[in-house]
Amino acid sequence: SLLEGNPHSVLEGMIIGGARLLSSRSEPVPELAGTGSVGPGESPALRDLPWVGEVLQETSEVAQGIVYAPFVGSTLRDHEGVYVNVEDRVRQSYQPSVVAGEKPLEIWFFGGSTMFGFDAQRDLHTIPSEFARLAEQAGIPVRVRNYGSPGYVNFQETVLLGLLTSAGQRPDLAVFYDGVNDQSLQLLNAVGGINALGDPADLGTSQQRNALFGSGAVPGGSPEPPAAFTSDLQRPYSADDVVQAVNSVYAQGMDVASAMGERHGFDAMWFWQPTL
Repeated sequence: SLLEGNPHSVLEGMIIGGARLLSSRSEPVPELAGTGSVGPGESPALRDLPWVGEVLQETSEVAQGIVYAPFVGSTLRDHEGVYVNVEDRVRQSYQPSVVAGEKPLEIWFFGGSTMFGFDAQRDLHTIPSEFARLAEQAGIPVRVRNYGSPGYVNFQETVLLGLLTSAGQRPDLAVFYDGVNDQSLQLLNAVGGINALGDPADLGTSQQRNALFGSGAVPGGSPEPPAAFTSDLQRPYSADDVVQAVNSVYAQGMDVASAMGERHGFDAMWFWQPTL
């Protein structure tokens, strides 16, 4: 019945199905004391698989290769490995075969480490790769790009999409998968004051600001964040203020990406990560 709908409904269904496929469990998850208490190598989904250690080593190498990049804050250097390969900020993905003369849909995926596949996912088994397989099974020709990058929040991804489209590249569909990092950023803003609560920012802002201050390259510089740019939230912050900040910045990213899509002729879809 899914295939009887319009192409965008088919794509949305496959994205949701891919997320469900990746989150399925063959056995109960051990009792957790909190999020992150069980590492990828000890999880029931990966335990005892022979390649897990090598994948974790390769993703560690990728994380160590993160470099400052204008406008988006940070990006990934190229990396060549057995299971983890990155070229021009794009992680390698499974690409279905395409019949000669057939024009595949160009679908770009944006997100943080979950989209990249940092929890010991091999190139050909990330969310974009599994999506490509589902599209292939449904008879829909696609080409996918995985722009997931560790620590990214939605607004960073939106800026990256802007850089790509302004350079003349175009997707047919941009898919955003966010939530955990966006929440973490605004909680850090509220508790640690690394940025103004409710302003677009990224998780690396504080490190970059402190590094610049510590270098002495800017005489009289300060590690303190600038005044609020868009937000009028005032201390002491409430839980509702943090929720408002997360939603507000996310909505700004959606608005900008939607405008880019209208201008350049592509669609965008947004999905919120489930998290404890």
